[in-house]
Amino acid sequence: MEGWAKPNATKGMKHGREIIAAVKQKDVKRLLKLMEARIKSAVVVRDVLGGIFDCTDKGSRGSGCIEEIEREGGIPAIINAMAQHQGEVEVQAMGCHALFALRSLVN
Repeated sequence: MEGWAKPNATKGMKHGREIIAAVKQKDVKRLLKLMEARIKSAVVVRDVLGGIFDCTDKGSRGSGCIEEIEREGGIPAIINAMAQHQGEVEVQAMGCHALFALRSLVN
């Protein structure tokens, strides 16, 4: 996946391992819960947004990820996360990537 720095789970970052596992399982609900629980952490939010983007990449579109993101309230959650971290360029970039990947929901 281009543009997303996978969380480093080897440096004791529990959230990194959780995010990686959720992305591998295409578990959107788990990703959104992780982001909500750690909304104050720009690092966690950035990594979850990257994970959401990864779930929606071209190879995953048949997996139902985009529909699940919509069903679970993912778009408002992404916007809220971006609003919480307005000064964090990496959060804003990952949020934009995730929203762009979800553009088919509005077409």
